[in-house]
Amino acid sequence: MNIRGNGYSRLFNLACQVIKYFLLFVVGFTVFWVLASVLSFPKIVFSLLLLLWPVVMRIGLLVLLLMIIAIVVESIQS
Repeated sequence: MNIRGNGYSRLFNLACQVIKYFLLFVVGFTVFWVLASVLSFPKIVFSLLLLLWPVVMRIGLLVLLLMIIAIVVESIQS
């Protein structure tokens, strides 16, 4: 793997970017959930939660596996 200016491989930098945007999505959905609960829109919140929960869990698992692979590759290279 090529090493970038910060000393980490491209795979590790990609994994960090993916984690960052995934966590931003989760935080944004949490803020939406709190606002919708305060404004008393429970049907919208629960329908979105039921639709998005399996997708978010699978994406979260893939992000976790990507980070594990990046850590292993980074450890092997050092």
